[in-house]
Amino acid sequence: YAVEEGPVQLLDEEVTIKGAGEAAVRIFAPGNETYDPADTIIRFTIAKATQNIQFEQPEDITVNTDSLSMVVESSSKLPVTLQVKEGKVSVKEQVVFIVGAGQVVLEASQLGNDNYQAAKPVTIRFNVLKATQEIIFAEITDKRYGDQDFPLTVYSSVDLPIDLQALTDNISITDNQVSIVGAGEASIQATQSGNSDYTAATSITRSFFIEKAEQFIAMDSLGDQNILDK
Repeated sequence: YAVEEGPVQLLDEEVTIKGAGEAAVRIFAPGNETYDPADTIIRFTIAKATQNIQFEQPEDITVNTDSLSMVVESSSKLPVTLQVKEGKVSVKEQVVFIVGAGQVVLEASQLGNDNYQAAKPVTIRFNVLKATQEIIFAEITDKRYGDQDFPLTVYSSVDLPIDLQALTDNISITDNQVSIVGAGEASIQATQSGNSDYTAATSITRSFFIEKAEQFIAMDSLGDQNILDK
């Protein structure tokens, strides 16, 4: 026995396949007093093996997750390529980097090589969910009518702009500055309606009291007077 060509190996009259392609094995019998020598070549084709792609289904994640490591492999152990078909993400090797919320659709493929056919592409779907946020709104100390305008300490945990609304008509708000218009109980509501990546925050209302301003009576001195003075 001898290997004429192809990705095979002979050992103790056993043929071991090393790859796909055309192969030929020569069989020679030297003959004896009864038989002439015989020599023949057996040719055969070794077809490429099939392969498939397996993956672990990722769970849904929130948009404030930086990245997601995928577990995707082929049965042949050849490297698998991931391609973004839909979603606000990017992919490097098998790590998905989150850019925004929404549905994500990835395609996993393996094109094969000399010994393996291309695998059937598989589709991987998961969701990047909106993240929550909260409003941080500091308490407001009581004021007095006539006090100067004052700023509010209020912001979103994700740095989205806050909408401020005066709930009473004895104050006005411009660019985060509160102006006092009158005395009495005053209330301000802070809201943040969210965006494509964050849900709306729970609104917060802060109340404080504006005291009346003090007033004084001023009168010129009359000096000493006589009862008969008119």
